[in-house]
Amino acid sequence: MAALAPLPPLPAQFKSIQHHLRTAQEHDKRDPVVAYYCRLYAMQTGMKIDSKTPECRKFLSKLMDQLEALKKQLGDNEAVTQEIVGCAHLENYALKMFLYADNEDRAGRFHKNMIKSFYTASLLIDVITVFGELTDEMLKKMKMLAQPLCPLSHLSHHHLQHTTQATWHQAATVAYRFLQVHMLQLIPLQKCHTAQGISA
Repeated sequence: MAALAPLPPLPAQFKSIQHHLRTAQEHDKRDPVVAYYCRLYAMQTGMKIDSKTPECRKFLSKLMDQLEALKKQLGDNEAVTQEIVGCAHLENYALKMFLYADNEDRAGRFHKNMIKSFYTASLLIDVITVFGELTDEMLKKMKMLAQPLCPLSHLSHHHLQHTTQATWHQAATVAYRFLQVHMLQLIPLQKCHTAQGISA
């Protein structure tokens, strides 16, 4: 897949979407569909935050260019052209990330990749909202999920590479335990809702 034109510096107003954009960059080669929807989520959220100030308009314009380029590269990929397929793709990927982290935890292997996997899974639950089909119950659970993840939300890519395991454990244990309880509930809820949408 061809490299995308770089984005300008992230405006301070868009700090809340920086991790979604980083996840998009990390998946450009690994899973372009995930990368596409992470950018779409960032675009939609950014427009709601600030679409008027010059720096934000410039950033959103460049982000839109990336989205259009990605969509062109993905061509007839059904996960992009059909929302039901795209939603299922994200659900399955989020669940796969979570199950990897969960299996590592159960095996007693606590490490940075495990924490990053469960945090990515939580970000993808945000991204699924681009389909606009989340139930009130799921939205409520998402708000609950966001609170214990706050200790991780400030960590930069540098921190991901250099934070000590002890610090990771302190920052992430409460959030991870909460996710462990609720993640397996979130995914089936959304699948059930998607199935209802298919039959409607």
